[in-house]
Amino acid sequence: MSDEQSSSVKDWATDYDIFDEEYVKDPSPVWKELRDRCPIAHTTRWGGSWLPTKYADLQKMVRMVPALSSQSPNVVPPDPELREELIAELKEYGSDSPPITSDPPEQISYRRLILPFFNPKSVDKYREETEQLCDKLIDKPNAKEETPLTIAIQEKNQEWVQLLLQKGADPFSTHAGQE
Repeated sequence: MSDEQSSSVKDWATDYDIFDEEYVKDPSPVWKELRDRCPIAHTTRWGGSWLPTKYADLQKMVRMVPALSSQSPNVVPPDPELREELIAELKEYGSDSPPITSDPPEQISYRRLILPFFNPKSVDKYREETEQLCDKLIDKPNAKEETPLTIAIQEKNQEWVQLLLQKGADPFSTHAGQE
């Protein structure tokens, strides 16, 4: 990683870093500042990108095809070692992973194909199974022996702590609250 990419942010409007530790923990203050001062931020870090912070601006940008194409939605450029492999896949399949990497009009047919699987009625079929899986995993530690509750406590994220406790996370787990 270059010094430019790892250095701290001095101006979020012209030099944001999506991997900044504080931004990752809670981007809301940055978004609020940008909405008031510079609603569409830009950075050259990580290959360059734009960050719209207002819904209306985002809606305009998604319609700016081909100037802002979805064919390469990566915020961070792929590793150079994988570049040739990705190019080969793109040539073979036309898009990396449609519909997210497709532009209109190609994207429309993909959306119509998958939309029925994501309407409320279809998703509701998996609710019970999903809740059971979440219940099963809520106290399961990761490779660092951290549970979701532990992480929320460490990050001082009160909303997540409350939600996890409401959903049944065990506050007395040997992993909860460890520093």
